[in-house]
Amino acid sequence: MRNQLEKLVALQDLDLMIQELKEVQELGFEVKTESSETLKNARDEMTAKIPRPLLGNYERLRKRYKRAIVPIKDDKCL
Repeated sequence: MRNQLEKLVALQDLDLMIQELKEVQELGFEVKTESSETLKNARDEMTAKIPRPLLGNYERLRKRYKRAIVPIKDDKCL
């Protein structure tokens, strides 16, 4: 389970980086196409390593919340 969690955290990091690139581009700054493609390819590789049911849950949470995976301490999201 820990290995799967690490993969989900890595996937979330990739998703956040892709989103940041989109936001920078929307502000009018030039973003190298290679950077965007590299991140998207890395995301595709990571999704292939995650079991489909778990990936489906992640995608559903990601649509609803900005971060699907968050640390928890004393039963509270940080």
